[in-house]
Amino acid sequence: MTISAIPRVIRRITAAIAVVIVAVTAAVALQVAKASPAPAQTSRLLIGEGTGSCPAGYFCLWALRNYTGRGVAFYNSESNYAALPSSFSFINDWAWSVYNHGNTHDIRVGRDASLNGGTFVVCRGDAIPDLTIGRSIGVMPGDRWSDRPSSHQFFLSIWC
Repeated sequence: MTISAIPRVIRRITAAIAVVIVAVTAAVALQVAKASPAPAQTSRLLIGEGTGSCPAGYFCLWALRNYTGRGVAFYNSESNYAALPSSFSFINDWAWSVYNHGNTHDIRVGRDASLNGGTFVVCRGDAIPDLTIGRSIGVMPGDRWSDRPSSHQFFLSIWC
């Protein structure tokens, strides 16, 4: 090898090292992107009217019949609506319609905090436009659930 060929060899080695560095950097960046967790779901949201305003995966309650009035969407169980921040606690003892837009779970709704005072189940995909008419499972004949829900729990029902 002549002295004039040495710079060419150094340039080729430098170029090869640069290609390896770029490839390793890209591979590391890709692995970091894959390892990053998905964004967390917001546990509570204020929603508009209609079942279309209830996001997938959430349990939604509205202050009036037929999914109208102010609404709240929950992504997790809530043991006491009265203890929620004021922007959400209005739904305590005030819901008239509900929709379970859940992906995997059914909902047990409690008349009082911590599911006390009686419960009923809202299966995945169920929508109840008027809680004044009661429900065949979990509600005594002639009893109503409007203005009563105070808690709920995500669970898997054997009845749904």
